[in-house]
Amino acid sequence: MQSLTILMTCYNRVALTQRILHQIVDFGSKYFNFEIVIVDDGSVDGTSEMLAEFKKINENEFLVTIVQGAGNWYWSKSMQIAQLNVSQKAGALLWLNDDVDLYEDSFSTLNHFIDLYPECVLVGQCYDPVRQRESFGGFENSSRNPLKLTRKTAIDSIESIDTFCGNFVYIPSRISALVGTVDGEFQHGHGDLDYGYRVTKSGEKAYCLPGFIGECSKDEEPELLNRRQALAYWNSRKKSPIRSQIRFLRRHDGIFWPIWFVTPYLRIIVQGRKTRLDKGL
Repeated sequence: MQSLTILMTCYNRVALTQRILHQIVDFGSKYFNFEIVIVDDGSVDGTSEMLAEFKKINENEFLVTIVQGAGNWYWSKSMQIAQLNVSQKAGALLWLNDDVDLYEDSFSTLNHFIDLYPECVLVGQCYDPVRQRESFGGFENSSRNPLKLTRKTAIDSIESIDTFCGNFVYIPSRISALVGTVDGEFQHGHGDLDYGYRVTKSGEKAYCLPGFIGECSKDEEPELLNRRQALAYWNSRKKSPIRSQIRFLRRHDGIFWPIWFVTPYLRIIVQGRKTRLDKGL
């Protein structure tokens, strides 16, 4: 069986984190030899105790590394730290968000396509049962604006993509060595989209797997009543903070980045409500 190192981060979602750890064992153990590295970014809801118990129960089956975060690392920094803590024997990587409710065939599907595309990044699509459509997966970019993205949905066969969300992402060891870690300087988001671009701009291939590997609903957008609220929301830590926007846009478009930076602010001012750099995201 192939070795697979799962990278995860968690924060105060003990029930969801416990669920997906059990799913990893129940659905994936017959296909992969696991190593799990999980960053607990300061949880206070019993997550730390649950992780310690999970590690103890499985200590004879596979390596579990638990890293305690500072409480302000969020996704990008936590995933960077997770990758920096893999063992020297680590194989390919699998990014996995703890709020994904995996389908029973998720790992068998991944294993099948790894056999067909062993040197490619493979992205699992998630289904949103509330909105009854795809929630997370891959994107193509056909604009100078690196955040002007179109969702690419794989139905019956794999689809080539330019970048991706980080919910379920298989990264061969050769590509992770080439591209490196998630950029922990991003304050929360942007890190997965940035990594996807770094993969494909280096000449490597990334594909969406057909169908869905599990369910994961998108967060509800808050009701915003005026421009001030819309601007504050747009610049919030878990949305699109200014420093992360600039870092991302400068890296992936160069001299035109100021145009794409001001675009959402102009939309908010003109339309009087929140907007997004890409309505397909």
